[in-house]
Amino acid sequence: MISQLNNLFLSPGVSEKYSTFFSSPSSHMLLKIRCFRGSRPTRNNAEFSVIKSAVSPLVPVTFKVSRIARTDAQTALFDYLHCTRDFTFTDAEHISKNSPNFLQDLISKVESEQDMFKALSKFFRYHPINEFEPFLESLCLSPMESTSLLPRDLIFLSDDQVLLDNYQVLCDYGIPRSKIGRMYKEANDIFKYELGVLDMKLRAYEQLDLSRSTVIKLVTCSPQLLVGSVNNALIGVVEKLKELGFENDWIGGYLSSKNVYNWSRMLDTMHFLCEVGYSESPDAKNFRKAVHFLFEIRMKPDNIAKIVSSHMNLMISHSLKGPKTVLRNFSGDKHVLRQTIEKDPLELFSLASKSDIHSIEHAASKNPSKYLEKTEFLLRIGYVENSDEMAKALKRFRGRGDNLQQRFDCLVQAGLDCNVVSSMVKQAPTALNQMKDVLEKKIDCLKNYLGYPVSSISWHFHLTYAMI
Repeated sequence: MISQLNNLFLSPGVSEKYSTFFSSPSSHMLLKIRCFRGSRPTRNNAEFSVIKSAVSPLVPVTFKVSRIARTDAQTALFDYLHCTRDFTFTDAEHISKNSPNFLQDLISKVESEQDMFKALSKFFRYHPINEFEPFLESLCLSPMESTSLLPRDLIFLSDDQVLLDNYQVLCDYGIPRSKIGRMYKEANDIFKYELGVLDMKLRAYEQLDLSRSTVIKLVTCSPQLLVGSVNNALIGVVEKLKELGFENDWIGGYLSSKNVYNWSRMLDTMHFLCEVGYSESPDAKNFRKAVHFLFEIRMKPDNIAKIVSSHMNLMISHSLKGPKTVLRNFSGDKHVLRQTIEKDPLELFSLASKSDIHSIEHAASKNPSKYLEKTEFLLRIGYVENSDEMAKALKRFRGRGDNLQQRFDCLVQAGLDCNVVSSMVKQAPTALNQMKDVLEKKIDCLKNYLGYPVSSISWHFHLTYAMI
């Protein structure tokens, strides 16, 4: 049979590299190989055309299709969807131009080198296609993903008018078609809503004072937000961000479709931070403003983390100007300001601090009694007088000596050994820069809320503050 196929389709002018066919006798495939004939030029000289393959799916066969043939196939599919099946012009055009795998399969089913448009138009008259296949692929779902999502008993999209209605609501709202595929895959129930329900759910999130563009980012990154009632966890996160001074649409600038968001966990984390005092302490407010500043100039999270880990003490001890104020010195160029700070993080405080970076140390030197109280406290916990270690500690410990002693005693009263606390604060001095009531709340949270034993408290404090 192989030799018969060769005799049927090969001519003396055919290149030898096309004379090798499938060696397996089970590969019953009728394949018309392109021929190069000087006396009979054809329009689509570079086309491969296949009638139908019985080759095992384990042996994938890929054929190169000319640009002209592909364009003709797209036009034929568009014409079928728009003129025969009454799809809107926009939908038909989008599907025909964004379903390359389905189009490749169509081309493999016709036998024509001359006119792909005519061949496919004839094919459509006698072979109805499963319209869900190109539709789902045009929504950026791969054939493997869409296979499990194909309805069992339907091939025409018009037979699922509810799906089309909800799809149109998403398009009209401004959601890109390329994002709808993920929504269809992860939250299929939203395509089963009665007329008006989906639109109502989308607009409900606008009631949180979020712009439409932010709502679009939210629901495309977290399609489950549109399933059931309005997500209370997201509401809590948005409200908490407002309390912390962030603008309504701040969250939209940091969402990515590449990530998965757990709003309940975010809200729990924010509540935890409030429980341990971060919403009440002045130091938490300074820190929050500093982090907000870095986000506002579009610094990457990894770079922000580096600055936080190495300059936490400065971040909590300095109140910063707003980014708009600092940007005036950079002609509004966030990129230049961002590069300046990334190159030397201390520039953040030089440029944005409301007070001189050395003002705290300078003020302390003007108050001898305060300096003496702090020195006496440091001597009591084991520092050597006039040593370099003592000089560094005087800069890192903030507050009067009696306040530092109260905070130290708070840790001892929690059940820790005095020597253990001394060792801990030497390694992580900023542990004593928190107010006494804040320390008490953190200890209570570790012991009673998270269930850690007293003996582990020093380890947790060291882990939290050692890098500051």
